[in-house]
Amino acid sequence: MRVQRILLTVVIALLLDIGPAHAEVITLDVEGMTCAGCRDKVQKVLGPLEFVQTVVTSDSAKEICIRLSGAHDRGAIESALSSLGYSIGAFNVAPSCPADAGETTDPWKGKIEGRDVAIISTGEAVDLTAHMVPGKFTFIDFGAPWCGPCYEAADRLALYLDKHSDVAVRVVNLESKDITESYALPAAQQHLQYAPGIPWFQVYGPKGNRIYQGLDLEKALKLIGKKRAKIR
Repeated sequence: MRVQRILLTVVIALLLDIGPAHAEVITLDVEGMTCAGCRDKVQKVLGPLEFVQTVVTSDSAKEICIRLSGAHDRGAIESALSSLGYSIGAFNVAPSCPADAGETTDPWKGKIEGRDVAIISTGEAVDLTAHMVPGKFTFIDFGAPWCGPCYEAADRLALYLDKHSDVAVRVVNLESKDITESYALPAAQQHLQYAPGIPWFQVYGPKGNRIYQGLDLEKALKLIGKKRAKIR
């Protein structure tokens, strides 16, 4: 009887010892996460779940990695995210979070090479007029790592540049995971005081005159098309 108790004690001790080390990680592809405050909203609804240890999101704010402290409840996760209007595209169990989970980056990562694109500021004050490209339409793109729509805008602009060699993009990337910190950066204080949000665009003609300022990417591109037609 005594031997059985000793063995039981050893087994319990081993289970307690290995439990946390074998905690699972869940990665989620989430549809609908294209807002500036998605990171905080996700943390707010998933953080209180009893089996959630930590929550991190990818640089594009479209993926979530959940480190678990115990057996997970998929239904509870889906319910929490659906309360935000999000739906899960993929639900996977993994040994660890992706290497880039929670890391800052910029919407133009991987899209610059071979295109007339340059990052002219990562938050420091910048003179936009010094970056006008003579003879081209200069498109100033203000974005940030936490801004989901900024990634979509960069994708759209990259494709546009492939078809229009008379357009150059100059990027102001407000490098911070935190929204408040981004807007406190000198470049934001300098150029975005009256902007209602980002991505924010300023477009200049080939002679350096501003032809558009605002949030509507498609409108900006249409204006470029109209100006281009007049020049020709």
